[in-house]
Amino acid sequence: MTMRNRYVLFAGIDRYPSGGALDIVRFFDTLQDANDRIESMKKILCDGVLETAEWANALDVESGKVYHYAGNGRWYEAS
Repeated sequence: MTMRNRYVLFAGIDRYPSGGALDIVRFFDTLQDANDRIESMKKILCDGVLETAEWANALDVESGKVYHYAGNGRWYEAS
Protein backbone atom coordinates (compact mmCIF):
# COMPACT_ATOMS: atom_id res chain seq x y z
CA MET A 1 0.00 0.00 0.00
CA THR A 2 1.34 3.42 -0.96
CA MET A 3 1.65 5.95 1.83
CA ARG A 4 -0.41 9.12 1.38
CA ASN A 5 1.51 12.40 1.39
CA ARG A 6 4.75 10.44 1.15
CA TYR A 7 6.77 13.17 -0.60
CA VAL A 8 7.38 16.67 0.71
CA LEU A 9 8.24 19.09 -2.09
CA PHE A 10 10.56 21.95 -1.17
CA ALA A 11 11.33 24.69 -3.70
CA GLY A 12 12.63 28.22 -3.72
CA ILE A 13 13.98 31.08 -5.74
CA ASP A 14 17.13 31.60 -3.68
CA ARG A 15 20.07 29.31 -4.24
CA TYR A 16 21.00 27.91 -1.74
CA PRO A 17 17.88 26.94 0.23
CA SER A 18 17.40 29.33 3.12
CA GLY A 19 13.72 29.28 4.00
CA GLY A 20 13.56 26.06 5.99
CA ALA A 21 9.95 24.96 6.44
CA LEU A 22 8.84 28.06 4.52
CA ASP A 23 10.25 26.38 1.38
CA ILE A 24 7.64 23.58 1.60
CA VAL A 25 5.38 23.74 -1.44
CA ARG A 26 3.08 20.84 -0.60
CA PHE A 27 2.90 17.14 0.27
CA PHE A 28 2.32 14.63 -2.56
CA ASP A 29 1.46 10.94 -2.78
CA THR A 30 4.02 10.21 -5.52
CA LEU A 31 7.24 11.70 -6.83
CA GLN A 32 5.49 12.06 -10.20
CA ASP A 33 2.83 14.26 -8.55
CA ALA A 34 5.60 16.43 -7.07
CA ASN A 35 7.23 16.58 -10.50
CA ASP A 36 3.98 17.68 -12.13
CA ARG A 37 3.69 20.52 -9.61
CA ILE A 38 7.23 21.80 -10.14
CA GLU A 39 6.76 21.58 -13.91
CA SER A 40 3.56 23.63 -13.63
CA MET A 41 5.48 26.35 -11.78
CA LYS A 42 7.34 27.25 -14.99
CA LYS A 43 6.34 30.27 -17.02
CA ILE A 44 6.97 30.43 -20.74
CA LEU A 45 8.47 33.68 -21.98
CA CYS A 46 9.06 34.72 -25.57
CA ASP A 47 12.82 34.14 -25.18
CA GLY A 48 12.66 30.85 -23.27
CA VAL A 49 11.62 29.46 -19.94
CA LEU A 50 11.81 31.27 -16.64
CA GLU A 51 11.39 29.01 -13.64
CA THR A 52 9.66 30.48 -10.62
CA ALA A 53 11.71 28.05 -8.53
CA GLU A 54 15.48 27.99 -8.93
CA TRP A 55 15.80 24.70 -7.06
CA ALA A 56 13.56 21.87 -5.82
CA ASN A 57 14.01 18.88 -3.55
CA ALA A 58 11.60 16.12 -2.57
CA LEU A 59 11.85 14.26 0.72
CA ASP A 60 10.49 10.70 0.82
CA VAL A 61 9.19 10.59 4.40
CA GLU A 62 8.88 6.80 4.28
CA SER A 63 12.48 6.00 3.31
CA GLY A 64 14.18 9.25 4.36
CA LYS A 65 15.71 9.67 0.87
CA VAL A 66 16.08 13.13 -0.63
CA TYR A 67 15.72 13.73 -4.37
CA HIS A 68 17.06 16.76 -6.23
CA TYR A 69 15.15 18.10 -9.23
CA ALA A 70 17.41 18.19 -12.29
CA GLY A 71 14.87 19.69 -14.71
CA ASN A 72 12.77 18.25 -17.51
CA GLY A 73 11.15 15.67 -15.25
CA ARG A 74 14.45 14.25 -14.03
CA TRP A 75 15.19 13.62 -10.35
CA TYR A 76 18.27 12.12 -8.79
CA GLU A 77 18.85 10.76 -5.32
CA ALA A 78 21.05 12.89 -3.07
CA SER A 79 24.16 11.15 -1.87
